[in-house]
Order: sequence, then C-alpha cells, then structure tokens
Amino acid sequence: MLNKELRDALKQFLECLLPLLIIPVAFVFDKYVIHSNWRIADIFNYAFLVVLVIYPLMAGTLIFQSEKKDNAFEYLLSLPLSRPKILADKIGPRLLFLFVLLLAALAISPFKDVLMNGFNLLVLFLISLFLCLSYTSIVVYFLEIGLLFWLFYLDSQILNYLLWRPEISRNIFPNIQSQLLAAALLLVPLGLAFWLTFKRFDVKPLKFQMKSYVFIALPAVLALITLTVVFVKKYWAWSHTG
Repeated sequence: MLNKELRDALKQFLECLLPLLIIPVAFVFDKYVIHSNWRIADIFNYAFLVVLVIYPLMAGTLIFQSEKKDNAFEYLLSLPLSRPKILADKIGPRLLFLFVLLLAALAISPFKDVLMNGFNLLVLFLISLFLCLSYTSIVVYFLEIGLLFWLFYLDSQILNYLLWRPEISRNIFPNIQSQLLAAALLLVPLGLAFWLTFKRFDVKPLKFQMKSYVFIALPAVLALITLTVVFVKKYWAWSHTG
C-alpha cells in the first residue's frame, strides 16, 4: 500500500507544480505585449508561492481521492492493516513532498520567515486533511478550509496580543508559541473528530458517520469563534494605536 500511496502522492505533487508553467508564458507576454520588464526571478517566486499554497491544500483534500473515485472504501478497510497503519501510509508520503517544498522554499527564500510560514502550510494541510471525510460540496468544503485557516491566523494574532503584548511590536508576525497554541485549539478537536470517524468508518452512507464532527469539532470551532469575537475588538484597537 505504501508504494501505491507514494505514486499517488508523487502524481499530486507533480500536478501541483503546473503553475510553474506560467513562468515562460508570463515572460513572453511581458516581453512582447505589455513591456513591464518583469524579471524571471520575480515571476518564479510568485508561481512558486502558488504551488506552496496549492500543494498542502490538495494533498489533504485528495488523500482519499482514489477510494472515492473507485468506490473502494470497502476494499481499503478490508486490507489486513490497522487503521493507524492505513493513515500513516497515506499521510507520510504527502508530508514528505510537503517537506521537499519547504526545503525548496528555504533554498530560494520566497518567505521572510520559512519556519513560521512553513508551519502555516502544515496547518493548512492538516485542516484540509481533517475535513476531507466530512464534505459533500466541494465549494462549501473549500470555504470551510478558508474560514478555519483565517480563524487560526487571527487567533494566533490575538494570542500574541493577550499573552506577550508587553514584549512585542505591533508590526511583527505572531511568535511561534502563539501559532502553536492557536493551532492546538483548532486542530486537536478537528483531528480527534477525524480519527474517531475514520476509526469507526464503514460502508454506511457518509452522512450517518459524522457524529464526531457534530459533537466534537463543531462545538469546539463555535467556541473558538465566540472567543475570537470577544477579544478581536480589543486586539484591533490595540494594534491600530500608537
């Protein structure tokens, strides 16, 4: 199974590199049409940033793509493998290619802070992974991912303000402690709901297997949104003064 997942992950990885093909097109378009003197390095950086965002999003989203496409969940669950082993074989190769992208980002430095932005991409991957069993509409699914990632980022800013504001500038990114805490508040209940759903997953219709999301993930996210609303006005007032 691991070899199959490595092939699938490699295929997804290569598909997510397609935005890099825009580089020669953009260069020719600039040279012969708009004459803005775009540099190849700048075009590459923008295209690579798109790749960095697309890959963790799609890697998490499509982790069960082949099973959904071929209606093969019953076959997957009948394999003589434990549920943790199945998840490890699926998640491991995709994390490997995400790590490859982060090493490339470190080499070409499209980020000001590779550690923090790399952590953001890991959070994006985990959000998309933990939601992949729960969606029925792809549009709603991506809206959910966007909302939850925005919630994570905003909460990391608010936690930075609440816990470390005497020691920080208003103009820097949240420190890593704030990001870790914000990620834990969001990802722990989502991850628990995902694991319990997958652990009990069977051939029943998907809508009858979402109890963990309804009773664990949803209340936790609503509580997090409530706390965010409570503190966000104070945070914005502080961050826009002085």
